[in-house]
Amino acid sequence: LLAFLVLVNTLNFNDGEDLNIAVLLIIVFSTFYFYSENKFIQNTSEIILYFLISFSFFNTKKNFLYFGDSGCYFISIIIFLFIYQEITNDVLIKLLMAIIAFPIIDVFYVIIYRLFKKQNLVSRNYLHLYQVVSKKTKSKFYLLINILFSALNILVASHFSFGINFVIFLVIVNIVLLLAIRFFIDKVFRYNEN
Repeated sequence: LLAFLVLVNTLNFNDGEDLNIAVLLIIVFSTFYFYSENKFIQNTSEIILYFLISFSFFNTKKNFLYFGDSGCYFISIIIFLFIYQEITNDVLIKLLMAIIAFPIIDVFYVIIYRLFKKQNLVSRNYLHLYQVVSKKTKSKFYLLINILFSALNILVASHFSFGINFVIFLVIVNIVLLLAIRFFIDKVFRYNEN
């Protein structure tokens, strides 16, 4: 239940900028398509990929179309049903953890930051890395960051067997890189603003 709530909220928080959630979900369902041992999951993933690619064309227009709460709930249920069917497929589970690690860590970073600053957790904020990058660079550079984090995490996953060491290393690498990118963006764009 806790993992489901984390996934739903992570997807929901990543639905704020154009193509952000679409790119993340395309990577997730591509992983199901290529690594699942279940033909039904592969076929369903292929259909979902067609939908996500179509959705992406409409999601490129600013403030035009979002996945929304119900879309995030629905896609989270599908992901969890697929994971339940593939729970013994260590390679697939490891890759999914690698792909979703960065967005989850970013969500926890923002929650901890807001608690530290004594902000209201249910109020609107623009503190997620993709929002900061979008605002400061005035571009879709955040999409490249999502793709690079997924690729890096998949590379890390390929060098570890599935276990606690993998999870710890994945979390540490993502926290360090998240903080480094935030520091870099703040320094470079604060300097350029002055």
